Amino acid sequence: MLLTLEHELGYGRDEIGLVGGGLRQHHNKPVMIYVVNSARYRVSPIVARQLTGGQPVMLIADECYHYGSSENRKIFSFLDAVDGEARANYYALGLSATPKTFHFDRVIAPALGPLFYAYDVGEVIADGVVNDVVIFNIGLTMDSEQAAAYEGLSRKISTAFKSLYRLCPAMATVPQHRFFGELNTLTKDPKEKIRTVATILLTALYKRRSIVYEAPQRLQCAFDLITLLSEESTIIVFFRAHRAERGTL
Repeated sequence: MLLTLEHELGYGRDEIGLVGGGLRQHHNKPVMIYVVNSARYRVSPIVARQLTGGQPVMLIADECYHYGSSENRKIFSFLDAVDGEARANYYALGLSATPKTFHFDRVIAPALGPLFYAYDVGEVIADGVVNDVVIFNIGLTMDSEQAAAYEGLSRKISTAFKSLYRLCPAMATVPQHRFFGELNTLTKDPKEKIRTVATILLTALYKRRSIVYEAPQRLQCAFDLITLLSEESTIIVFFRAHRAERGTL
């Protein structure tokens, strides 16, 4: 990001401020880069003052699907603190490979604007931006203990779904990308029955998923596949590190 700002947009290093990950620079640079956890409580009052003072502000939210959570959305609280004239100085852009997640319509779009550009993987490959890919789905057999646990959780999930749809019929029509977010909200519902059913369902879904994700057969399968490759093959391992501070602003 720093190289892009310096070489392509013409900003000098002394014009770029960094906040987060141990860096705590003052908000006194033309370009400020924040880790989202550091931006939650600091950015909004600064932006409110700048907009009220007639200063244009361009806010770019990387991985913007993170900004719909109850804590991260506090970054946008300045929108409730400024009038229409000040808002005219506000410009925003959200970036994400999966923008339409929970809270997109309620939080992300009102704060950052509607989805206006999409570039899917088919177009990316056709344009030569990335190499052609071939995806193989490999089925693995569970052992008896895993299968019994999976089947038991599946029965529990089926029963919980029936109870949930009886208590909250609207949940049957919630789009898939919003379902878990809506279900998580129901775990805090004021009605105890809804709260209980939602919690049981959410817990069972996560437990069943963990049986698949944590199955040792997956690792052994990877090793077996590697033995089939030639010695000249290149192996790239992708992983996601979950840290307290994630996303940039």
